[in-house]
Amino acid sequence: MWDISDKPVSWSELGKNFMREIERMALLKTIDNHWVEHIDAMEQLEEGIGLRSIGQQNPADAYAQEGIEMFEEMINDIKKETISICYNAGLRH
Repeated sequence: MWDISDKPVSWSELGKNFMREIERMALLKTIDNHWVEHIDAMEQLEEGIGLRSIGQQNPADAYAQEGIEMFEEMINDIKKETISICYNAGLRH
């Protein structure tokens, strides 16, 4: 966070604090957006999972496996998007 003590703060320190704040905001916003999408996707998966029993798959196992894969994909997307936002913000700063 911002250093509001009486000691002088260098421009480079202000820049670091500014970038940390951008990183924090980018990460929180990205997680929020992707989490909402993930919940919607999981609801859609749940609605269609019953068809798996026709294909001789246990619907609960299929739901768990696909849910894990979707979650891991979401985590990777969050990382990529957050890095992209921070990198682009750094170029403009």
